[in-house]
Amino acid sequence: MQWKRYKKNEGYSYTLGPFPTLELVESRPDLVEEVLISPAFTDLDKLVRILEDKAIPYRLGDKAIHRLATKGNTFVVGIFRTDLPGLGEEGRTANHLVLDRVSDLGNLGNITRTMVGMGLEDLVTIGETCDIYQPKAVRASMGALFKIRHSHYDSLEEYVRAFGGGGRTLYLFYLDPTARALPDLDIREPWSLVFGNEGSGLDPKDLALGQTVFIPQSDQVDSLNLTTACAIGLYECQQRRKHAPLYRL
Repeated sequence: MQWKRYKKNEGYSYTLGPFPTLELVESRPDLVEEVLISPAFTDLDKLVRILEDKAIPYRLGDKAIHRLATKGNTFVVGIFRTDLPGLGEEGRTANHLVLDRVSDLGNLGNITRTMVGMGLEDLVTIGETCDIYQPKAVRASMGALFKIRHSHYDSLEEYVRAFGGGGRTLYLFYLDPTARALPDLDIREPWSLVFGNEGSGLDPKDLALGQTVFIPQSDQVDSLNLTTACAIGLYECQQRRKHAPLYRL
């Protein structure tokens, strides 16, 4: 098949580069349509053995890669179906990361990688959040995309209607008069950590849906980068889970 450059809603996307492609192959081989490999790839024989062991179709040659890749030094491209599992029933008792109208593809990919690194599987995107399957976001996730469940809702209210029961608490990261400092919170599970757009943050009309939270910082900077804020929030909440801490220092 002659694959075309990525377009949203076409039903498939790409991993650009060997590492995210191997993560795709190892984590979700059921999603793989084909792997394109340059004859100049240094680990060609090893990759071919992996693909043949998993009965995954592959093709050697540079022409198809050059048609899809945005950079000239791309030696491996994986084509996969954009069909990650949704949160489903398992997600009702799980903790969630919720991103509302996040607009930067690199941020979205990095946050996905961070949440997987912190042991979280469930990602919710809200409203006009950028496309999680766009190859730049896929690449920034470094393959973590294939280890999560993902659901999208048009609004935070719609998400709450779907998952707001069962004692779930929404912690909305936003500085307002009722916000509490993250270290002072009594974190209750299941929880949802909700972060807003890089520039405008959360919509004030949604603040009544949960407890507003802020991350204490010095007055020498205006705000933290969204990826950094997500990492701090996830780490703090994961450390307080009822079982033993995820990490020991």
